[in-house]
Amino acid sequence: MTTTPTTFELEIDKFGRVLIPKKVREALNLRAGSKLKADLSGTALTLEAEAPRYEIRYSEGGWPVVHFLDAQPWPEDEDPIKACRDERTAELLKTW
Repeated sequence: MTTTPTTFELEIDKFGRVLIPKKVREALNLRAGSKLKADLSGTALTLEAEAPRYEIRYSEGGWPVVHFLDAQPWPEDEDPIKACRDERTAELLKTW
């Protein structure tokens, strides 16, 4: 896992959103739709990433392979194959 700074400053945009830096998202394996647990204690807001259910690795031949990290039932709203396909499509479109 990539080493990330433990303290950094974030800015809230006019819509109330906070952008998590790319290196932090990559280190925590966060993608669009990832869930975070928020804990408010006084003036401190702590965000905690859920443990991923799967991770996508690539075989020596370059094929994506889904590795399940736990034995929990598969959630209906989560599709690792579609996530991998969408990620690859986005990468390919950047080159056009």
